[in-house]
Amino acid sequence: MDRYRFSLNVERGFLLLPLLLVLASAPLSHAQTGQWTPERNVEIVVGTGPGSGPDITARLILKIWQEQRAVNAPLVVINKPGAGNVIAWNYLNEHAGDGHYLMVGNVNLSTGYLAGTSTLSYRDLSPVAMLFNEFTVFIVNGDSPMKTAADLIERLKADPTSVSLGVSTAIGGPNHLAGAIPLKEKGVEIKKMRTVAFRSGGQSVTALLGKHVDLVVVSPSVALPHIKSGKVRALAVLSSSRLRRDLADVPTWRELGVPSVLAKYRIMIGPKGMTREQIAFWEAQFARLSENEEWMKVIAENLWEAEYMKSRETLRYMEETHKQVEDAMSALGLLKQPSPR
Repeated sequence: MDRYRFSLNVERGFLLLPLLLVLASAPLSHAQTGQWTPERNVEIVVGTGPGSGPDITARLILKIWQEQRAVNAPLVVINKPGAGNVIAWNYLNEHAGDGHYLMVGNVNLSTGYLAGTSTLSYRDLSPVAMLFNEFTVFIVNGDSPMKTAADLIERLKADPTSVSLGVSTAIGGPNHLAGAIPLKEKGVEIKKMRTVAFRSGGQSVTALLGKHVDLVVVSPSVALPHIKSGKVRALAVLSSSRLRRDLADVPTWRELGVPSVLAKYRIMIGPKGMTREQIAFWEAQFARLSENEEWMKVIAENLWEAEYMKSRETLRYMEETHKQVEDAMSALGLLKQPSPR
C-alpha cells in the first residue's frame, strides 16, 4: 500500500509539472510586479495654441503612439494657452500624482518663474523625459529693407524703438530672451525696444506676414514653411553651429561675434507627485519613441537636436539651464524673482 501511495504521488507530480512550468514562465500581472499603466484617457497638455512648436511636438507624439498602439488607453492633445504656460501648469497640478496627464514642457518653466509671472518653476512639476533641443531663428518680412543681421543691428543702435519685436508666449519668455541676448551683446538698448507677446509662434509669424511687427524670434520649425516660400527672410540663428538644409546659409550669432547660446529644450513633464512607477512607464514609452523612424525624420526636418534623457538626467539638465537663464535675465535686467540658493 505504501509503495502504491508513493507511486501515485510521483505520477501526480509528473502530471502537475507542465502546469507549474507554464505558471512559472507566465508574465506577472502589473499589480504583482508593481508596474503602472494608464487605465483611462491620457491627456497631453500644451501651454500654447495650435501650430506652435510644443503643439507640433504633442501631435506628432499622439500620431506615432496611436499608429503603433504604444499606449493601451485613449490619447488626446489638450491646448491650454495663455499666461506664458501658467494656465497649463496650474491645470496639470490640479491632477497631482496622476500619471494620466503629461505636458510638453519648455524653458518657460524657468523664465516665467524668474520674471515673476509665475510662482511655479521646474521644481514644482515632475520631469519625465527630455526629447530634444530647439534653437531660434531671427526673421523679417520678405519685403523688409533689413537684409542681414548687420542691417538689423545698425537700425536698432540708431533707434531701438524703430523695430518692433514679436515673440511668444510672454515677455521675458525663452523667445524674448533668445532675441534679447545677442542684441544686447551687440550694443542695442533692448529695454527701449517695442516688444509684443503672442499666444503662439504661429501667431507671431502671422503678425510678421501682415507687417504688424518688424522682427520675430521663433523656432525654426514654425518659420521654415514661410522661409521656403520666400515670404519671410532669416537673418541669423541662435545656435551652437549652423543649422541644416534650408537654413544652412544663415549665419549663427556666434559667427557674428555673440558667444552666448540658449537652447530651448522640449521635455515631457507631469503633475507634481507622480510616482516612480508612473514615471518609469512613460520613460519606456519615450525611449521607444526616440528610436522611431518617423520621429527621427521629423526631428531632422524641423532642425531639432535629438537629446533623449530619462527623468533624473532631465532634472539635472533643467537645473543647469535654469542657472544659465537666471544669469542671463539678471544681466538683462529682467530678473524679478531670484531662485533661493
